Amino acid sequence: MTTNIIVAPRFTPKEIEEIDFAIKSGYFKSRTEFVRFSTKSQIERISKKEEIEIVFRTIDEMRGWNGSLARGMIHLAFQTLARPGEILAAQYDDIDMVGKRFYIRNPKGAGSYAAGQWVDMLRPGFYAEIDCYIGEGEVYLRKRGRTSIYLFPNICGDINTFYSSNAQRRILREVSHRSSIGFSLKTFRAAGADLFVSADLTNLYAISAQLRHSNVGTTQRYYADIKKGQIRQQLGDTYEKIEIPMSKSSDKKE
Repeated sequence: MTTNIIVAPRFTPKEIEEIDFAIKSGYFKSRTEFVRFSTKSQIERISKKEEIEIVFRTIDEMRGWNGSLARGMIHLAFQTLARPGEILAAQYDDIDMVGKRFYIRNPKGAGSYAAGQWVDMLRPGFYAEIDCYIGEGEVYLRKRGRTSIYLFPNICGDINTFYSSNAQRRILREVSHRSSIGFSLKTFRAAGADLFVSADLTNLYAISAQLRHSNVGTTQRYYADIKKGQIRQQLGDTYEKIEIPMSKSSDKKE
């Protein structure tokens, strides 16, 4: 008996094509499984340090070139809080391991009002992860007799291009499937900002500069949007710490 599999209407034909590719690659057993996972992923977003650690442990266990790419992209995203497109278009020369900096070659608004600029790498304990990816990439290309100026090279076609957004999403989809945590590369921009500002509100101005917002007001609105989904949790945690005396009516009931 043939079972009709319904794909949620929110998926475009192009996205359905990508879903079928993910199934063929073994990441999902069926379209139905993908829809269930996708629905769960829309609800679950990386908002806690523990969830980030789970993702890091997951990519550490991934083998092969996809594992290397996942580690390189995710660690660079969390190190720099750069946008996905800025990371994908990065070149080897954009990484300064001596100065611990990353050059944003193609920032948002490039060609109109934004120019390339250096940003800092923010996590000293993980500089080695970026260095390791660079080494793995050089070995991978050398084995295939290829060269590239790009940090995330497209080796399937023209070697002078970088990984497409669709290809990047397929790799991160595998990480999401393995970790059971829904996220995108852009998630780490918000998650990183959240962790730094939550730890110390005076970090807001420094994070604003790192995000390259035009003014700190933009960062405040950005941070407020991040925190909206956590209001109940935050106030609930605070409530547990507050000693509130029982009312007289409560005493009578007892």
